[in-house]
Amino acid sequence: MTPPRADRPTATSPRTDAELLEAAQLGRDRGDDAKARLILVDLIKKSPDSRFVPDAWLALAEISFAHADMKSAEQEYLQVVRSPAPGNLGYGFAFYKLVYVFLNDN
Repeated sequence: MTPPRADRPTATSPRTDAELLEAAQLGRDRGDDAKARLILVDLIKKSPDSRFVPDAWLALAEISFAHADMKSAEQEYLQVVRSPAPGNLGYGFAFYKLVYVFLNDN
C-alpha cells in the first residue's frame, strides 16, 4: 500500500494542499491576510514534502512584502528559492523580489 500523497485528502486531512493554498488566496482576496497566513503556515507544517510548499512560502512572502515587513519577506523568499526550478514556478520571481527587498531595505 502506498502512503497518501500530501496533495490528496486523507482521513486526518480532509482538505488537499491545493485546496489549502486556494483557501489562503481567497482569504487574501477578501483582505484577511491574518487568516491566509495561518492557513499557509499550517500547510507548510503539516505537509513539508508537498509540492505546494514553495507556493505557500511565496504567498507568505507576498503578504509580508505587502505589509512592508521586509525582514520577514526576505526570509520567506529565501525559503522559496530553496526548492529549485523547474518544479518551483516561483523560483525566478522570488529571486527578483529578493533583489527588490535588498534594494529597498538598505
